[in-house]
Amino acid sequence: MKSKSAFIFLIFLLVGMHFFYQTKITAGSLQTQESKELELFLRFRDEFFTTYLSSSGVEINGDSLAFLGTLNGVSIIKATVPNQNGSGEEIAFLTGPNSQWRDMGTYFDQKSGRTYLYVVTEGKFFHFPNGMQILDLSILYDKEGNFLSDERNFTTARSVFIDSDATRMYVSGVDSASSLGGMKILDLSDPERPQEIGVYGEGVSSSFARGEICFVFYKSGGFFDILNVKDPQKIEFLTRVYVPKAFLFSGWLTKDNRYFLVVDRTIGGYLLTFDLLDIYNPRLVKEFKISTVDDKAVLSKVLIRRNLAYCAWHTGGLRVINIENPLFPYEVAHFFTNSGNTSNPFGGVNDVYVEEQRGYIFISDSDYEKGGLFVLRVPE
Repeated sequence: MKSKSAFIFLIFLLVGMHFFYQTKITAGSLQTQESKELELFLRFRDEFFTTYLSSSGVEINGDSLAFLGTLNGVSIIKATVPNQNGSGEEIAFLTGPNSQWRDMGTYFDQKSGRTYLYVVTEGKFFHFPNGMQILDLSILYDKEGNFLSDERNFTTARSVFIDSDATRMYVSGVDSASSLGGMKILDLSDPERPQEIGVYGEGVSSSFARGEICFVFYKSGGFFDILNVKDPQKIEFLTRVYVPKAFLFSGWLTKDNRYFLVVDRTIGGYLLTFDLLDIYNPRLVKEFKISTVDDKAVLSKVLIRRNLAYCAWHTGGLRVINIENPLFPYEVAHFFTNSGNTSNPFGGVNDVYVEEQRGYIFISDSDYEKGGLFVLRVPE
C-alpha cells in the first residue's frame, strides 16, 4: 500500500514539475508559449499633424478598406497594396465636426449588395447638419451612391455597435429629444434611413449585442447591465454587474456565448472574464494581464475573432490572446508601434479591428507624431 501511494505521489510530482516548467504564472496571467511579433504590412499617417482616435475596416470589391478616425473626420485608406514608402493610399476623407471622440461601424446590406459606413461623434457643427454620417461605399468605385447626414434619431453620440445578423445598430451616448446620453436601437432594414425601434437608459458610453442579449456600459464605469432586447420596445433588464475599483469600459462575447470579456480601463487594469452560464448571475472567473505590459498601461479595447482576443493596450501595444480556454488565456502575438510616450498611459494603441477575409489587423495609435494607422497580418 505504501509502495502504491509513493508511486502515485511520484506521478503527481512529475506532472506538477512538467506543468511548472511549461507555464509561467504572472500577475493574473498564464503564459504557455512564446509570443510572436506581428508583421507590419503597411502604415498610414496624415501629412498634417493630428490625433488618431479609432480604426475599422471592411473588404469590398477585392480591396481591404481601412477607416481611420481623426480629430476632424475619417480617412478612408486602401490597404490592399502598399506604395513605395510602405504606406496605404488615402482614397477619400469624410469631414466631420472636431471632436476627441469618433466611432464607426460598417454594415453589408444583402438585399442591395451595398456596404455602408456609419460614423458618430460627440462633436457638433454649428452651421451644418449633425447626427450620424452614412456613406454608401459604392461611391468610392464610380458607382451611384449616397452620402447622408442623418439627424432624425440624434444630433451627437459616443459609440456605435452593429449586430449585422439582427439587422440592428446600437448607438450609445446619444443626445436627442427622446434620450439624453442613453442608448438607441436602430433597425437597418433601410440602411440609408435607420429607424429607431428602442431606447434605454442614461449616461451610456458603449454597448455590445448579439441576438437577444445586449451588454450596456456607462460613463460612470463601475458596472454594466445585461438586457434582453428581443422586443426592443419592451427591453427587459436582466441584471447589473459590479466590479469594485474597476472602470468597466467595453466588452466582447466569445463565439459560444458562454464568456464575456470586459475591459477594465483603469491604469494597470485587467482583462476580465465573466462566465455567463447563469445569465442572471455572471461570475468573474479570470483577471488577466500580461507580465510584459507596464503596470501603468491602460487596456482600451478587446475584440474577439474565432479563439483569439485582440487587445488594444495603449502603451502596451497590441496583444493577441489565445482564449480557446478562457480560464487559461495566453499571449500568442504582439505588436508595438513605438510611439514612445510611455509617460501618458492613454497614448499608443487605442483601437483595433480585424478584417478576416484578407487576414488584416487595423490598429490606430493616437500619438500625433508617430501614430496613425498600422496594418498587420493576422497570426497563423
